[in-house]
Amino acid sequence: MEMKLNVVLCAGVLAAWSMVDAQAQLPSNFPQVSLWPNTNPAPGDFVGSLTVSNVPNLWSNWFAVLDNAENPILLNQTNSLGTLACNGLFVSTLGAKGQTVQFALKDDAFNVIKTYQGGNGYTADNHDFQVMPNGHVLVECSDNNAVVDMSKLVPGGFPAALPTEFIIQEQDVDGNVVWQWRTLDHIPVTDSYQTLTGQNIGDYIHVNSVWFDENDGTVILSCRNTSEVIKIDRATGNIVWRLQGKHNQFTFINGIPGNTDPAYFQVQHNARRWANGNLSVFDNGFSQHSDPSYNFTRPYSRGAEYALDEVNKVATLIWAFRHTPDIITYNGGSVQLLGGDGHFVITWGGAGNNTLVDQLAMTEVDAGGNLVCDVGLPQYGVAGNFTRLVWPLESTYANVTLRELYEYDTYVFNQGTNITGVTLDVETLDADEYNAVSVSRQPFAPVLPRFIGKAPRLVAVRVEMTQNLVYDITGQLSFDANTFGLKNPTNTTVYYRESPGQGLFVALPTEYDWVTQQLQADLPGFGEFALGFPDEAEVPYPPVLATPAQNAAANQTAAIAFLWTPTGFVADYHFQVSTDPSFGTLVADVPGLTQCLYTLSNVAPNTTYYWRVNEENDGGVSDWATNTFTTVPPFVQVTVPKGGEAWQRGKSAIIQWNANVGGNIALDLYKAGVLVKTLTTNAANIPAYQWQISVSLVPGSDYSMKIRSTTNSAVSAVSAAPFSIVDAPVINAGSIARLPDGRIQFGGSAPGAATATVLVSTNLLNWQVLQKLSITNGAGVFTDVAPATAPCLFYRVSVP
Repeated sequence: MEMKLNVVLCAGVLAAWSMVDAQAQLPSNFPQVSLWPNTNPAPGDFVGSLTVSNVPNLWSNWFAVLDNAENPILLNQTNSLGTLACNGLFVSTLGAKGQTVQFALKDDAFNVIKTYQGGNGYTADNHDFQVMPNGHVLVECSDNNAVVDMSKLVPGGFPAALPTEFIIQEQDVDGNVVWQWRTLDHIPVTDSYQTLTGQNIGDYIHVNSVWFDENDGTVILSCRNTSEVIKIDRATGNIVWRLQGKHNQFTFINGIPGNTDPAYFQVQHNARRWANGNLSVFDNGFSQHSDPSYNFTRPYSRGAEYALDEVNKVATLIWAFRHTPDIITYNGGSVQLLGGDGHFVITWGGAGNNTLVDQLAMTEVDAGGNLVCDVGLPQYGVAGNFTRLVWPLESTYANVTLRELYEYDTYVFNQGTNITGVTLDVETLDADEYNAVSVSRQPFAPVLPRFIGKAPRLVAVRVEMTQNLVYDITGQLSFDANTFGLKNPTNTTVYYRESPGQGLFVALPTEYDWVTQQLQADLPGFGEFALGFPDEAEVPYPPVLATPAQNAAANQTAAIAFLWTPTGFVADYHFQVSTDPSFGTLVADVPGLTQCLYTLSNVAPNTTYYWRVNEENDGGVSDWATNTFTTVPPFVQVTVPKGGEAWQRGKSAIIQWNANVGGNIALDLYKAGVLVKTLTTNAANIPAYQWQISVSLVPGSDYSMKIRSTTNSAVSAVSAAPFSIVDAPVINAGSIARLPDGRIQFGGSAPGAATATVLVSTNLLNWQVLQKLSITNGAGVFTDVAPATAPCLFYRVSVP
């Protein structure tokens, strides 16, 4: 609806700020800003933040509001508010990536109203954070503690790879996690377009935006490294659809006449679903991070909008903007719908190959894909983003005051262009003769709303009703369904709280008059009103148990850390641990747990334990999810090398082990029982290590590997049998001879090896193993077992 479309994203600061006359000149230490052509812009001013690096005489950080003639309206050198949320507060990120990230909600006086961080033991990621109209928030977290055996999934995959996964959490007003979704539970690593070899395969999916779709209550994720946008059902956690990527479910259609560019997007950012149901993305087109074989090298980035037919799975490109000259953005970028006129603001992120002289802080484009305005930053070392925002925010309010109200009269709070959509039918009134009642309709959701029981979904608009010289009043309030854009007014309830901006909302008995199209409720008093409807129905599903894994051998001398993730919505968990499968003997019994993690201390040695969790929500209590583990003494077990391997100097080999000890692991290389060197002392307890074999090592078949705990000297293990460090085998060309009986004989060398394998081929394509060749002192002689019959034979020697 129109009032909602006034809620746009902005970047900036607003604390300890100073107002500047609209016709004042920019100060000399403010960066240069160029606006062109700026024809027929959407309503509002330019609002944004600038950073300056190593530019003489310029201040390093700025927040600015500039009018359409580049005149300063507001300037600030110190603080940042961040982005405007749907509730009219601003969201700032506190902390850098890789640290403990917090998100702060601030008002326009820079007061911190509320902070959020990752829950359930996860660390928030600073890519995205969104406030939902009902006061809940979507927090994006990341984690790289999951170990995946990629050797079973891709050629050359590491057996203990550490992909970075993302966790999306919905938290209530008080920061409790009421919904959680992990990428590795739903999107396999092999869906990535990254290079998937090596231990730290990194950010396999890279969720760069999270968006609450107010149309149907789902969550929309933009995943750059799988090059797709996905839609998630919050009630079940299931993926509703996948748009682009290796498992694309949609047909892409180019719906722009004359447009010859591809309809599909790739390696995108900033997926947003708008009130009209359309999806916008910033289509990067180019990636310097993906596996080069996928050829994400399109020479331009663009903004794009798609009409989605979710039933027939058709995505029609209906709007696109490609800059002239072209811009390539490797990372970042956004597309933002401004309002009812269909204008978009594009920010170009980290434009790594920007052919413009200026770094663009924003581009405004109309609904027809025509350039309205570029905001350029001509000085090198100056970067930033702007948006267009109606400033100040209060100027978007519809405020109407009616005076001298009487009993039994009806008052419609609409005056000229100030349309609140609110009507008051007064029944009884005790008031001064010169009384007044004011209604302020604000295009923002309520601030920090609380509810009895499950929070409803709210329309992103609030109504504040105040009085002057009114002592007591009764009557009926009506809200115009069309003005408020109610999609299902028969299912909508009026909510009320006495103090705007704080406290508990109470649901009022509400009726919908389909003739007048008015939502009606008795007036409970003056204060704040909101309109809401039921969220998705909650069905209790068993959670997904993560650690300890099924049949794990847990360290009996350490505390046991339990971790699981909910399926769908959750209010709390019931956690139990028992020593019998029927859970008759409980070691732990913890109902009402609000986090999906628990630590159990002082477990018994050499004991099989059973643990289970169920979850409760408004739909009831789920079935139990159950796992088992056994406590054993701390141990390390070498699995590779296990004996007989022949590893070549100058190349790499992967050492593997099993362990149940915490802390770091040390790897010691021995030759003939004598320590040669310690390969590492700080291998984390991740059961694999890639060893680059030094060319300085002496070839030999008497090497062994010792793996030990650095925190418990009594815990160690040695490879079961010796392995070899060798040089590449060589066939001595001068030794090749045909024996009198027709057999072939030749000599070769393989320093360090005890045996070698001889293969034969007649075409260099198909090879057959002939026999094992014994190596003595690095050399051996091969004699074919039968006379050669083919006109041409090829031999190959490998070790072992």
